[in-house]
Amino acid sequence: ANEDGIRKLAMAAAMVANLFSGNISDAAKNTVVSRAQTLVGEAIGGIVQLRSEVGLTQKRVSDASDRMKTQVDLFEKHIIDLEGVDPAEAATRVADLTQHIETSFALTARLQQLSLLNYLT
Repeated sequence: ANEDGIRKLAMAAAMVANLFSGNISDAAKNTVVSRAQTLVGEAIGGIVQLRSEVGLTQKRVSDASDRMKTQVDLFEKHIIDLEGVDPAEAATRVADLTQHIETSFALTARLQQLSLLNYLT
């Protein structure tokens, strides 16, 4: 509403509306009509400019929305990849890792029991 084209269009409409409500001479009416026509012409130019700016903004918003949708799709794919682990495979991997840890603990316990004195005797 604060754009120049819209203000000029409103001004022209107000001028024409007031033209028919008052007693003014034909010369004054012609002047008012001429000025209103000029304002309407300028308003059309301003509105066209405004439409192009709105179009550019709409394109930017649309592009940003597309990028956001792509990111959301990518995140959802990663979540599915993380959640989509086969339970049997996961159980097997956990069992293997547990066995490796237990073997490490057993070797550590045996190493702690070793001493040079026990070896020599």
